[in-house]
Amino acid sequence: MQSLIRRETLTLAAAGGAACFTQVPAQAQARRRTFSGLARAIHTFNAQAAKEIIGKTQQPLSEDEVIAAIRWTCAVKSEPDVTDAEYAALLKVADTGQMSPGAELEVQTAFEPNEEIIVTAWSVRLRMPHGKSGGTYAFPIREQKLASRLIGPEEREVIQKWEKKWREQGGIAGFDRVPYAEERNRAAQIDQAKSK
Repeated sequence: MQSLIRRETLTLAAAGGAACFTQVPAQAQARRRTFSGLARAIHTFNAQAAKEIIGKTQQPLSEDEVIAAIRWTCAVKSEPDVTDAEYAALLKVADTGQMSPGAELEVQTAFEPNEEIIVTAWSVRLRMPHGKSGGTYAFPIREQKLASRLIGPEEREVIQKWEKKWREQGGIAGFDRVPYAEERNRAAQIDQAKSK
């Protein structure tokens, strides 16, 4: 069974309408973006990220980087299950500098693709509403793998114990994530000490 994916996420919502415009001169576009919802969202994101352990070591996001990532995503259209209308809404963020209602910037810093490895990353995404179900879809802005470590036998035993407990509870992790993290951290330290 695939282990649970641990996510540490900074989420910064930036709501507001996306007023459309056409053929605005480059200088006017630059001035408009300076005060746009996207620029404010990026500024807020960077300010919060600078307070985080990993974030303070990363280059701040720029509006040009976010817009380039959006345009790339819309050009290649490789994201699964994203409709043309959803791509158009995403592209509108780049073209107008306005965040769509419900759009937000987030970063994930830890991934567990399986029970063998943990990857530390700086994975910045623009989360947008997806489909009529009320769900969301995260479009990549910056993906950087920073470090990794193998999961040892002591830690794997803790993971399996807690996953069994959560399955018996109907698949709900509940409010016991802190004891799980503490026990898992102790087990990882034991594994590290044994490997030296």
